[in-house]
Amino acid sequence: MSVKFVHFAGIDVSKSKIDICVLLSGDVKYPYSNCFEQSNKGFADMKKWLRSLMGNAIKKLLICIENTGHYNEAVVHYLDSQQIAVSLENAANIKRSIRDIRKKSDPKDALDIARYAKHHSDELQLWKKPISVITTLKQLLAQRRRLLSVLKALKQPLEEKAFYDWSGVPKTTAYTAGIQGLELDLKRINEDIAQLVKEDAQMRRQVSLITSVPSVGPITAYHLICYTDGFKQVKSGKQLGSYCALFHLNDEAAAACESLPGSVI
Repeated sequence: MSVKFVHFAGIDVSKSKIDICVLLSGDVKYPYSNCFEQSNKGFADMKKWLRSLMGNAIKKLLICIENTGHYNEAVVHYLDSQQIAVSLENAANIKRSIRDIRKKSDPKDALDIARYAKHHSDELQLWKKPISVITTLKQLLAQRRRLLSVLKALKQPLEEKAFYDWSGVPKTTAYTAGIQGLELDLKRINEDIAQLVKEDAQMRRQVSLITSVPSVGPITAYHLICYTDGFKQVKSGKQLGSYCALFHLNDEAAAACESLPGSVI
């Protein structure tokens, strides 16, 4: 990192609020904690509070946020727009660094993340706004997950009921029009995702490389691209394997995995 950070903060994100803990350089008495709502006003209040703590030294502040999916997207984009350094870190890495996991609360989680940022500041990568094609892919994948979840909820009772047709229990109308509509939407989303990848040369090449790993299919490849921001968040095949919790790879899979970052970034 070109900037030498001296102040560190951790943010724990939930659906409606963010808990933040700040460790100021040279201040060993106590960390500074606060809680703000997940809104534009809440983010502005957070920035005002940070400036009250460190003034212009906010330029030397590094904020670390645990990657929790779409809950953290708004605050990450806000911090980046305000030119406040932010790093989005894998939850598993942060968890491994915590000594005391007996007590758990949002403020404590924020403190643990702040400590992690301070101890690993030289290793963390600053978050950069993803290119538009990855943002679009994320949105399509999220909608696809929701459709699959609803389809499963609708189909499962029908399948279970059909299993007991022999019992003589009176039958009712299946009402499958909604299922058919959802399946059509799912088909269209799959087509839109395939077309999106086809039109972007770099992403098309990434998908080809990822799916060369045995047992890895296109959907897994799409998620890997999104969660690693096109492999900008990983530096080596070993780190990628750790990110995916791939602790035991055969030689062919390990070789393919090792080739990804160097070939794709």
